[in-house]
Formats: sequence, C-alpha cells, structure tokens
Amino acid sequence: MTLRLQQRPRGFTLIELLVVIAIIGVLVGLLLPAVQQAREAARRSTCQNNFRQMALAVMQHESVNKSLPHGTLRFGSEISGKRGSNSLTWHYYILPFIEQLDLFQKGAVQSGETETSAERSWRIRQDRAAYQLCPSDDIARTRKWAHTFDAPTNYFASRGPVAYRQGDTCSFWFSSYHNRPDLGYNAGSGYTDGRTEIGYHATDFSSVNAANIRGMFNPVSLANKTNADDIMRIKLKDITDGMSQSIMLGESLPDQMRVFEGNAYMSWGSYPLVTTIPINTHVDTTSNDCSTNQYIKRNWGVATGFKSRHDSGANFAFGDGTVRFLNDNINMDTFQLLGHIRDGQPIPSY
Repeated sequence: MTLRLQQRPRGFTLIELLVVIAIIGVLVGLLLPAVQQAREAARRSTCQNNFRQMALAVMQHESVNKSLPHGTLRFGSEISGKRGSNSLTWHYYILPFIEQLDLFQKGAVQSGETETSAERSWRIRQDRAAYQLCPSDDIARTRKWAHTFDAPTNYFASRGPVAYRQGDTCSFWFSSYHNRPDLGYNAGSGYTDGRTEIGYHATDFSSVNAANIRGMFNPVSLANKTNADDIMRIKLKDITDGMSQSIMLGESLPDQMRVFEGNAYMSWGSYPLVTTIPINTHVDTTSNDCSTNQYIKRNWGVATGFKSRHDSGANFAFGDGTVRFLNDNINMDTFQLLGHIRDGQPIPSY
C-alpha cells in the first residue's frame, strides 16, 4: 500500500500580505479624492438648486407685489430680551412663494400686537429650513447659535458696490470700489458707509433713494421715516442693466460675521452683502483683536462679502433666475458691474 502525503495549502507570506495591503492603500488613495469630488459636486448642485428655488420665489413676490422684497426691514424698537424682534428680511417675505405659508403667518402681526411691537422674527427664530443652507457648510448646519436661534442661512441678498467700513477698532476696509465714476457710479454722501439701515437717520433720503440705488436689495428702517418702506421699494424698471446681468443673491458663511446670528428672518441674521469685497475673503473666527489681525469677523469692512466652502469661488443667483459659479479671481471691476443694477456699462466676459 502506498501512502500519499497530503500537502498543506500554501498561505500568504508576510511580504505578500504587505504588498497586497500597499496596493489596497494606493487604490484607496486614488479613489478617495474622486469620491470626495463627486460628493462636493452633489453638494454644489443642491446649493444651486436652492438658489433657483429662492430666485423664483423672489420673482413671484415681485409679480404679486409689483416690487422686490426689501433686503431687511426694521419696524421700531427691539422688544427687550428678544433679539431682532422688530425686523424681518427678504427670507420672510418670500415664504408664501416657497410653500411656507404657515411660517409666514407665524411671523406676521398677531392679535393684540402692533406693527412696532410684534415679535415677528423672534417667533420664527428656530424654524430652520433645509433650503436655506448649503450642504457644503457643515459649520452652519451644526453650530449652536446665540439667543436660542436655530434658523441660519448661507444665502444673502446683494447690495452691490456699497462700502461697509471697518468695525470697532479696526482700520482696514476695501475702499477701492464704492466710488468709481469710471464704472458709472459715485460714492455720494449716502454711500460712504452702508452699515446703517436706510431711514435710520431722518436725513438719509437726501442722498439715498430708489433712483440711485445700486443693488437689488437694501436694508431699510422705518425709525425716522415711516414711508421709507414705499420710497425704497425696488421695481423691475429700476434694474436697467438687465436681469441677466445683475446679481440677486449670493453665498456666504454666517459663522464669519459677528452679527449673522443664526436667524435668517432677522435683519442682523441676513444683512445684505456687498460686491466691494473680493469673493472668498475669509476671516479669523477665533480672534476679536484688530491690533493683531484686521481680518476678523468684527470688521465689517472685510467680513461682509460673499464667500463659500466650495473651492475657488461661490454660487450667485441672477435676476433672470440663472445660477452661476463666479470664480474668486474674477476681475473686481467686472464684479462691481454685475452687482450694480443701473450703471449702464457693458460687462466684459468673465
């Protein structure tokens, strides 16, 4: 009888295992960037769809009311302990046109309230809406905001080439683009500093009115002129440069501006932004000291621009409802012309 010895199956050697692991590591390294790029492309697409939805709602508001909504509208004195309760923004006024009528009614003047005493944006401060956030901004989606607010937004109205000067003790601001006669507009006494709402001072309308506005949206106050609401209403006929050539809305990051406090319906939560600051001018959110860094969120002169967490630019909605990704190296003169709604200048290719 012949005995046949069974040979054990040969296993992998340590070297072979290491080679396989190395190959897998290389493959993962090659695939991971592609997966991340695909995810970011999906997030950017969602962001752009949000813009289209809101731009359409703005135009539906105009169709019904014969004017665009104000960027922000302040009615009177703030109710003690209820931050921003005396104000509303364009986000509120488009609610009926974005299938949010119940929320619109919740923010309206209620029985027993007056226009100047209504809680308004305070009542809807925690009514977060998914369409108001860009999926690429994890910080806005997960951050805990002050004043029990929980309705942040990444989408802001455009005020065009208006100056927002430095804040607090800061000294630097982008001063090169608010006074450009060569681009069709002068500074004027009403545009030397846009941080204050139009109408907050009784003399505002001697220099700023609907005939010389720059962007599609403005911050308006009824504090010293109760008919400021009517005076500052922007109509389609005011947008003489054409809807397709005028920025309506743009992206920004609410954690990078001190007053963007997580309430899209409150004036300090969604103040109109300006094109005088280059796209993607980011600031240090950990510092409040201008003596060591001018690029901090307390400095209006650098923090109130359009920015995003996308690579190399940000999304913008134009007056005709189109959404375009503007590169952050766009020529700044061209950016001002896109932000201005009636400069009368041809716009170069971009």
